[in-house]
Amino acid sequence: MNEKFPSTPNSQDKLILGSALEAPLFKCTPGVRCDLPRDKKTLQKSEDVLFLASLLKRSEPNQQILCALDSKGFRHFFPESKEKGLATMSMQIKSRINRSTIRRIFAEKFYGFRRALTSDTPLRNELALGDDVIKAVKSRGNKNLWIFASELAHPFSEKGDPLLDELHRIPLLRWKVPSCSKIPKGFFFCPLDGPVQPLKATMKTPEESWRLRCGCKWQFSLCLSCLGVFASKIIVRN
Repeated sequence: MNEKFPSTPNSQDKLILGSALEAPLFKCTPGVRCDLPRDKKTLQKSEDVLFLASLLKRSEPNQQILCALDSKGFRHFFPESKEKGLATMSMQIKSRINRSTIRRIFAEKFYGFRRALTSDTPLRNELALGDDVIKAVKSRGNKNLWIFASELAHPFSEKGDPLLDELHRIPLLRWKVPSCSKIPKGFFFCPLDGPVQPLKATMKTPEESWRLRCGCKWQFSLCLSCLGVFASKIIVRN
């Protein structure tokens, strides 16, 4: 891995997110012996996308991932190639999950904000990077969005998004994984891009929702290179 961590262009300084959000699941990648999400949820509900990415990488070239229960009833997840060894670990196989399903879940959780930006469908919510609204309600995006998108390490345009279209072909965690102690403060570990300093983004419901006293505003921390979501939370609620 290149020892120099990605720097942030001066033009994007105002987008840098400080400590407003915390994402404990994304600070470092799981170890090779980690066989369940760190929030101990099912793969469909877990927010530990680094575990999902790690599981996808470990399971190659297998087509399925095994869900097994231990003697206490906790779920663990293994590549299909580990099936013969589970009996010696007192594990009982309960189900099999296709890798394509896990990749879809990963994409939905990690690239939800990016998918909203690139979608041709007019949104009901307003999306902003820093203080700049780049996709207003019922808009397909303004000029600033497409300029910003063209300068990303993984660019997209009004014509489409190569990253999301070819995500099944892109290897995850191709970086040499650093230890948590070697990741600079304020950086998070992206499954595609390694340690990056996150961008600040927001999503807000339409003005009508605020008049009806049901408005909400969310804040996100995004990967500087691919706009994957490290963390999110509601910061204003009417």
